[in-house]
This record gives sequence, structure tokens and C-alpha cells, in this order.
Amino acid sequence: MFEFIVERSIEIDAPAEVVFDVLTTMRDWPAWNTMLVGVDRGPIALGSKLSLGLRTGEASYDFVGVVTDFRRASAFEWLSRTGVAGILDGRHRFEIEEVSPGRSRLRNVEFYSGLLAPLLRRTASMKAAPEGFDKMNHEIAARAEALASRSHR
Repeated sequence: MFEFIVERSIEIDAPAEVVFDVLTTMRDWPAWNTMLVGVDRGPIALGSKLSLGLRTGEASYDFVGVVTDFRRASAFEWLSRTGVAGILDGRHRFEIEEVSPGRSRLRNVEFYSGLLAPLLRRTASMKAAPEGFDKMNHEIAARAEALASRSHR
């Protein structure tokens, strides 16, 4: 009742290592990511804080995420909170799986929970979120595939 999930996946013609590097090299996000902006504050590690911003046609929202999972070529996750724990928590997770040599599957998922989650779920921006996740996944894929093709030249 007080939680919901937005999830999208995509297969990418690039190794998991390359996809992971695209996701975790925040200084390069402005070159490819039209929706999520990040401020590179140094090396990403478990417990580090990320300054992030979400930019959609309807709204802009700046927030801080704390890295809760960081496994090379496998997972990158942060938790952001609105107010105190349990009001509105968002856990954004990227999971990467190598499906064959040079090809990966990316799972892009956000777990929303807390007292305000049912209200957030009904907003226009949340109804449009799956399309936004698809768009971001395609941007990640384009960036990773371009980098992978350059490394094979």
C-alpha cells in the first residue's frame, strides 16, 4: 500500500564493465543523460553522498542520494529520502548482467516507499516515469555502445 516500483530493462551491445562505467562516471552524464544530472564529488563508494537532479518536462527536483550498493559491473544503487525515513524514500538501482560476451542486460528500477508514496504514485510525473526510464535506458545504451565500439578499433 505504501510502496510501488518503476522498472525498465534493456539489452545493450556492450560489456557489463562498460555499462557500469557509463553509470558511475558522473562527470560525463551531461554528455548523454537528458533526465538525470549528477555532480561528481569524487570517487563513488558505499556510503558516499551523490548530489543529483531530476529534470523532466514538468519538474526539476534536486536531491542527495547515499550509495547503498556498489559492485563493479554488477550493481549501483542509492537511497534518497524526503524528510525523515518513512515519509518518502526512493531507492534507485541499476543492475547489470552480462548475457553473452560483449552484451549486457541493464535493469533500471526505483523502489518508492513511505507515507507519501500513494500520493506520488498518482502524479502525472509518476505516470510518465516508465517512459522516462525507457528514454534513459536508451541513452545509457547509446553511450555504452559507442564507447565499446571505440575500444574495439
